[in-house]
Amino acid sequence: CRGYEFYLENIAYLFLFEGQMSEAEFICRLLDRTGCGLLLDVTNVYANQINHGYDAREFIDAVAAHAPRLQVHLAGGYYDEKARRYFDSHSFPVPP
Repeated sequence: CRGYEFYLENIAYLFLFEGQMSEAEFICRLLDRTGCGLLLDVTNVYANQINHGYDAREFIDAVAAHAPRLQVHLAGGYYDEKARRYFDSHSFPVPP
């Protein structure tokens, strides 16, 4: 695959996974083992911060430190009051 680079993107998720490592630790391990770049979806980090209450800056600092190459992606979503969740829909402006 000469000339091609692979990037791992963090996801927005609506439920918590059971396991022994955090999302940041999982991504860091993948980056370390594969040498992939990181497509950091900042809106997904924002969604996960709202939906799951973790510290977005702490997450970004942790995963960015392990990325040999870093690209950033932004796309807006919306907060659903009834579901009490932020959805990364790519259908609204990026929040401040």
